[in-house]
Amino acid sequence: MNQPAEAAPACVKCRRTLRTAELETGRWACERCETDAAQRLRALPALFRRINSLAALTKGSAPGGIGSPNREAPAPLKIGVLSLTAAGGIVTELQTIEDAWRKTLGWSMGATRRYSDIDGVTSFLTNNLRWACERYSEVGDDLRLLDRLHGQLSSIDTGTPPPKLFTVYCATHDCDGAIRVNLNTEYAVCRTCNTGYEKAQLGHLDSQYGPNPSQQQGAA
Repeated sequence: MNQPAEAAPACVKCRRTLRTAELETGRWACERCETDAAQRLRALPALFRRINSLAALTKGSAPGGIGSPNREAPAPLKIGVLSLTAAGGIVTELQTIEDAWRKTLGWSMGATRRYSDIDGVTSFLTNNLRWACERYSEVGDDLRLLDRLHGQLSSIDTGTPPPKLFTVYCATHDCDGAIRVNLNTEYAVCRTCNTGYEKAQLGHLDSQYGPNPSQQQGAA
């Protein structure tokens, strides 16, 4: 009896099939996810400082957005700003990644970073990102945390809520996999059957809101 074909190794973050050159270096995360993470890490210090400045103004007459200094920040914004820039905020979350990488590398644990030491923690992660993507099996979770933190800061910085997530359904025969996406998702993979979809293909899948109208018309 024929054995089912073994699934090709995929990026632990985006689930794209790894290219031959990526497999040769033993990568866990693909080069594109590494590049995206590096860009987010470079952007975080400036974002953090803008949000931290907003946090200092949340008492009394605080801005409702970075560019609106005469409006009082709404309560949800105040809570979000303070939770990300205070002790236990973004620097603390990023240091959990740093500590895990240090432990895996066999390095001594660094001192607990001050909640404002965004430069120190992002510098460490940037300097060791290539190692993590190539050698650290848990890097997918870390890259997803980085995405979330960057998205939260960007949302506050621009005054716009993050894109709403919704569910689309895999079109592969005999697969009932559900995929969580938003309108900005460029690529997603069904975790049930490992089928990948580019942005244009995602737009043709059935969703939680019902069958895709274009697909119904094509079947008529």
